Amino acid sequence: MQIVGRLKKKSNEEIEKIVSRIEQKCAAGELPKAADIYLGSAEIEIMAKNVVEFGSHNNSHFFLSQLEARDLKEGVEYSKKYLENIIGWPVRYLAYPNGKADDFNHTVVAAVKGAHYSHAFSLMPEQIDSPYAIGRYGIYVNDKSYEPLFGLRLALHAWKGKG
Repeated sequence: MQIVGRLKKKSNEEIEKIVSRIEQKCAAGELPKAADIYLGSAEIEIMAKNVVEFGSHNNSHFFLSQLEARDLKEGVEYSKKYLENIIGWPVRYLAYPNGKADDFNHTVVAAVKGAHYSHAFSLMPEQIDSPYAIGRYGIYVNDKSYEPLFGLRLALHAWKGKG
């Protein structure tokens, strides 16, 4: 995860050079394909129809506070529209990439509001008095407790829906 954090702070050009070197060292073609790592459109559609509410994360995963205005606007709008085209209804939520205090600011919040999100989430569990800075806890694959926590959250979501 330290590598990802460092890469997010680099320019697109620097990242492309680094990725190119990694591909060369890994004998290109031996790397996992995106389809083996991420959910595909069909999986998203099925999950959205059966319990999961999808929110956006942006299309590049760069720190939003470090993007130029055009890239910021494109990032929050494109990922929202992309998901909406798959699931067939509005995407209301965005989770800030990395989600720390310096990863979003007033400019980022304005872009998120402008893209018509109703709420945005950080990784700062302490509640901030704004629907665009809601604190949450992350659940990670390398955390041995992630499966029970995820299951609990799904059960709570389903239970609240029946109330």
